[in-house]
Amino acid sequence: MDLPTPSPSPSPSDSPPPVNWDSLDALVLDFVRSDRLIAPSASPSPPSSPSSSTTTATSSSSPSTSTSSSYCSRILIRLARRALEAGDVDAALALLRAQAPAALLDHRLLFHLHKQRFVELVRSGTEADREAALDCLRTALAPCALDAYPEAYEEFKHILLVLIYDKDDQSSPVTNEWSIKRRFELAGLLSSILRAQLRAYDPILSMTLRYLISIHKVFCSRQGISSPISDLTERLLFEDRDLPAVPQECSVEAPPFDEVDVQALAHAVELTRQGAVDSLKFAKGDLYQAFQNELCRMKLDLSHLDKLVHEYCVYRGIVEGCSHALPGTSDLKCSQNTDVSSINKQRANSETHLECEMADNQDGGCSTSDITYHDSWSKRIRKDRSSTSGQGRRKRWRGRSDDLNYACETPANADHEILSPSFDMDEDVLIQKQILYFLILGICKIRSMRLFWR
Repeated sequence: MDLPTPSPSPSPSDSPPPVNWDSLDALVLDFVRSDRLIAPSASPSPPSSPSSSTTTATSSSSPSTSTSSSYCSRILIRLARRALEAGDVDAALALLRAQAPAALLDHRLLFHLHKQRFVELVRSGTEADREAALDCLRTALAPCALDAYPEAYEEFKHILLVLIYDKDDQSSPVTNEWSIKRRFELAGLLSSILRAQLRAYDPILSMTLRYLISIHKVFCSRQGISSPISDLTERLLFEDRDLPAVPQECSVEAPPFDEVDVQALAHAVELTRQGAVDSLKFAKGDLYQAFQNELCRMKLDLSHLDKLVHEYCVYRGIVEGCSHALPGTSDLKCSQNTDVSSINKQRANSETHLECEMADNQDGGCSTSDITYHDSWSKRIRKDRSSTSGQGRRKRWRGRSDDLNYACETPANADHEILSPSFDMDEDVLIQKQILYFLILGICKIRSMRLFWR
């Protein structure tokens, strides 16, 4: 019997191209700046000529203001979500009235908020809260039910049953209304609406990760193979999504959309056809905005993502500190033989030795090619890391902060003091070009899917 011929090992010429470290650095730096994960520098920036200062201020004032506004809006969304998930609807309403009053003009959303507030007041069980619940019923919930949407008044009559049935009664007709899950669903719906209204989209890096992980899972599922990075992807991207924002009644009679756009959106983010149509209605036919809305509905574990970004920034010499192995990254075993303190003292003469092994995937199909063949790739890593580590001094990692007052009071140009001088003026231009490059790639991807469906 003839034995099967073993497949030949890949040669260096057949190996994939090396990592584009400039593009990856640009994505990570944009993420770090957008979420202000690095502490601002206390020292003043080096003096520059008036002409260069004027040019820099003119060219970067608008992006900085936009970035600062988006950062404040994302923190506002995070705080409102956290309040709703904890059942504190009053805090969420107060936050919206103070920071985003336009969101409360959506009668559908306002009705859902008052309905959840009524349930939470009854849930507390105290006499004072019960009186507050009845007052909410008369002054807020009932008037809002009259013009929220056609089914609102029926839902209003149904929610009155929480006054009769106990929250622990599993056979009651209002079991779903009593469920804690309703808090998280409403929090997700509010996040979707605020994100689109305030244009508070996540940085390109996090949206790119959502898209790549989702299509990676779909590919592995359809091929019937196990993913070699499933531990990491399951930690980063949760299975459930935020509820989609429902289009206003006035835009329901919008003209029919191009079926190519509908199918492209549905297949890109795993939606039903009707879900893709509703998403396009809410975005008023803007395919790219609908694509962003759907990507941001996917839930990322920000704490784990921050750890990965911190690990990368330490490795690339952007921030100070020691790197630590993260759970879920056992497929890529990296040992760094150079101490961080010695790098700070002898950056010019130090050399980091990197030994990388990719775990052998027996299933095939979804595994990464063996990178031990890439001698030039390894040399590129050491060269890029050595040059990056030698530029300027490393910055202190601040971490994520949800202080809305700090976010809104920090000057818009404070982000430019975060990174070393080597990442200032020229790097800003590079980052903007890289972001534009990835945006164009995303649009081309959607366009190619449109051609496929013609």
